[in-house]
Amino acid sequence: MKKLLAVIFFTAAILCGCANSSENTPGPALSDGPAHVETAAAAKIEQKTSADTAASAEASSEPVSESTTSAGPAEGETEDAASDVDDIVFSDDGFEFSTPADLRDEDLIYQFGIDDENAKKLIEVLFENTADPEEKLYDFVADDYDLDGSYEAFAVLGEFNGFEIAGDIYFVTDEGVEKINGEKYYLDYDRYPVFDLGDRKLYRVWHVFTTGKSAYVYGVKDGKWYEHEISQRGQDLERMGLSDNFTIVNGSDYDSGYFADDNSTSGHTWKTYYLYWNGEEFREYGGIEITEEQFLKCEGAQHILDLAEENDCFVSNILYRGNGLINVNLTDRDFYGNENYYYFSLILDDGKLEYLRTDGNLSSQDDEFEYNVCSGIMYPAFLEDIADYPESFPIE
Repeated sequence: MKKLLAVIFFTAAILCGCANSSENTPGPALSDGPAHVETAAAAKIEQKTSADTAASAEASSEPVSESTTSAGPAEGETEDAASDVDDIVFSDDGFEFSTPADLRDEDLIYQFGIDDENAKKLIEVLFENTADPEEKLYDFVADDYDLDGSYEAFAVLGEFNGFEIAGDIYFVTDEGVEKINGEKYYLDYDRYPVFDLGDRKLYRVWHVFTTGKSAYVYGVKDGKWYEHEISQRGQDLERMGLSDNFTIVNGSDYDSGYFADDNSTSGHTWKTYYLYWNGEEFREYGGIEITEEQFLKCEGAQHILDLAEENDCFVSNILYRGNGLINVNLTDRDFYGNENYYYFSLILDDGKLEYLRTDGNLSSQDDEFEYNVCSGIMYPAFLEDIADYPESFPIE
């Protein structure tokens, strides 16, 4: 009887959990990463930023693209697999991983979606020179990163614990293998894309920690790897489609509220800022402060201010960025002087304002304020040393 009751309670708990999960699922505009904002406004900011980038920088003649090479399992392995690299069959099937030990013992290379002799030879180099034969290979991305006619590769090897990879990043050339970052935790679900920037390519991998993930970015020059200046400077470095525009998250602030009794701020926040590649380096779209009078010249601005007032908030400041993004910072102050901080992210498109939610909502879609407002304070720039600011607000 006790076992039967336990089964009943366990089943009921599962059903309740599923029901609650369904009820709390955010609306279609909610995004777990700034590069995946599924709104019309997101498409407009990408178009806007692409146009601004083209106007402010000399565009490369090379087409811009983002490529990934995914690791996958061999299907139907045979005992008489050929040991010669020319006879190895590659495909882009699957996600799973393999071990260098298996490849040495059975003379078999598992599939990595690669159909290039240079890449195949680099896999052989990796397996022949890996220090730990028991490490599992989770990703192998071979490309001509510095466009010198020679292939290089970045590889992630380690052990998977169900969510992340505890392992190492390796750099591979015809001359050998070098460990470039070891004993870290890396995410497994992104497939580690290559950013093709026209005159160079960059490899990005995420190092995961308790409260987020940091973007490690590597390039190649004269056949040697280097860590790019943008590396480790923020979380969730993402490309916006195939444009020269990127998003990056500041996950280091604790500014969702202020406590008057001890004069402190608290509450971890994650805020999205926008970057672009100008042909030579990453630059950030910095924000300039505009007045409420200027803001009210935008169609829909009065509704935003009314919405804030209805929710007992006042405007702290308003920032305008060169990609058409407007951040409206709000403060909610109680009788004791304690404060909560929020902001709206809005897109200015042809004089009209639309919401752009980038890092989640505070409540259900039924409440317009709580669904579109984000927690924390937006600043003129996240990476001040690479920020560019607009000269003026475009509406007179």
